[in-house]
Amino acid sequence: MGTMGKEILTAINKQEGALNDLRTDTESLQETLQAVEERVSSTDIMEKDHQWEPAAESSRNDTSKRRRGLFPGDKPPSDPPSREGTPLPRTPKKPKKAESSTKEDIPKGARAKKPEAFNGKRGQEAKIFLMKMEIYYKDYGTAFDNERKMATFFTNMGEGEASKWAKPLLRKILEEEEHNYLVNWNSLKKAFLLAFSDPMKKEKAIQNINKLVQNGSAQVYVTNFRTLMQELDWDEHALIDTFKKGLKNNVQQELLKATITQDVSDFSLEKWMEVAIRVDDLLFQGRSLGNQSTPQSNGYQGTRRNQTQGKAGKVSPETI
Repeated sequence: MGTMGKEILTAINKQEGALNDLRTDTESLQETLQAVEERVSSTDIMEKDHQWEPAAESSRNDTSKRRRGLFPGDKPPSDPPSREGTPLPRTPKKPKKAESSTKEDIPKGARAKKPEAFNGKRGQEAKIFLMKMEIYYKDYGTAFDNERKMATFFTNMGEGEASKWAKPLLRKILEEEEHNYLVNWNSLKKAFLLAFSDPMKKEKAIQNINKLVQNGSAQVYVTNFRTLMQELDWDEHALIDTFKKGLKNNVQQELLKATITQDVSDFSLEKWMEVAIRVDDLLFQGRSLGNQSTPQSNGYQGTRRNQTQGKAGKVSPETI
């Protein structure tokens, strides 16, 4: 064989080697592509129902048909690794948002508005202002801790005596100095009520409530009694006794009858007020009917007057 024949043979051998390398690379590439394709397909299935579904028979046949080499005579690529025993990936579930029933869930427009600044008046007005601030804090729940309650309380003091009382305590809060009134919100409330109480006003209320009597309707008497009792710290029984003494005699008589016909031991002050108003209204209606009647004869007039007076001075037990 000449030199040219050797060169041709060498070139052919090189081409065969290159073809073998190409076949090997192609087989490896096919296996990789097939594995990726199956992995993508498996992921899609898991996203739909999180379960593996067996492949259809026709799909298996198509796969076996496609599983061939790039060139005639090439060996088909090996089967992909089995998925048996491989744990299925789980998609983490988002935690459910806990239902909240805190005060912060109250709509902004439905919350209590900040009370007007305290005017410095002692006695009942100071108590009312403090109650309004308590309601305001309650609507905002945990948004107001002890320090914030106290700071907001001080900044809601008006001019005059209220401002003079709050200014030194507010300065101590700013400078973070300790004070007996600033231990917590309860200690501040006690200090406020002590500073703006009116002992003379209480004594006047005691005198006035003992002098109070029913001159007009029971409704007006009840309203006046409520106003005076707000200044007192009497117990329920003392208030009930004082309330009954101030009623008109005919109303007291009907209430006394009620104690005979039924058990009134558990009646509260509010219940006695309600009963007194109802009895007084019925007695007034009876008197009005008597005044409007027009008798036709003297004999009839006497009989009619007696009947009217009887009705006017009597209230059935069912009323109470």
